[in-house]
Amino acid sequence: GTIYWFEYKGVHSNEYKISLTNRPLIKSSKITVYPPAYTKLPSRVIDGTEISTIAGSRIYVEIEGSDDVTKSYVLFSDGTPFRLDVSGKNALGSFTASKNETFKLNITKDFNGKELTNLNSQEYQLRVYPDEYPKISVIEPNYEMSVQGQKEVTIRSRITDDFGFTKMRLAYKLSKSKYGMTDKDYKYMDIPLKNTDATGVEVPFVWNLSGLNLGTEDEVEYFVEI
Repeated sequence: GTIYWFEYKGVHSNEYKISLTNRPLIKSSKITVYPPAYTKLPSRVIDGTEISTIAGSRIYVEIEGSDDVTKSYVLFSDGTPFRLDVSGKNALGSFTASKNETFKLNITKDFNGKELTNLNSQEYQLRVYPDEYPKISVIEPNYEMSVQGQKEVTIRSRITDDFGFTKMRLAYKLSKSKYGMTDKDYKYMDIPLKNTDATGVEVPFVWNLSGLNLGTEDEVEYFVEI
């Protein structure tokens, strides 16, 4: 540092000190993406500034600074700051990917009561794609049918999804009857899924009708849910 004072005709002012320092620098940064567990996709470390991932992923940020860090933020393009935890020269934290946006990394150090921030942070581009809803279609039977005298019906469904399935069930209710009360609400019956990891599969299910006690001209409404 440099010490200086003013003097006039043998009279000295107070002494002052000029201290120099550098702004903090981000020496290294690491961004790791953890997709939602149900997708069974692996985590990955981002190489570069482009981040593309499914909605709901966790984005982990690790920063090493050139000096002790007093504050650190992820600064989003809409002006929202997300504060990271700091310890010594390091900063760490995570946030959930929910929308397309850009962000920069920020670190701050204290110097003689003033806050100094890093300059020229690189910008990261976060692109988030949605998890599509599963799709299902009943391919057999694909029409209204009469089950007079039949004890069972085979229902064949085609199901598709990005990441597989967890549950499938048949919903049904007695919607018309000459001899008794109809059902106000649907009843449900689980359909076994043998390959929950498949992204597209046909599922046959034999529906035993005996428990419905159907009479002549009774009508049953049904659908299959995934």
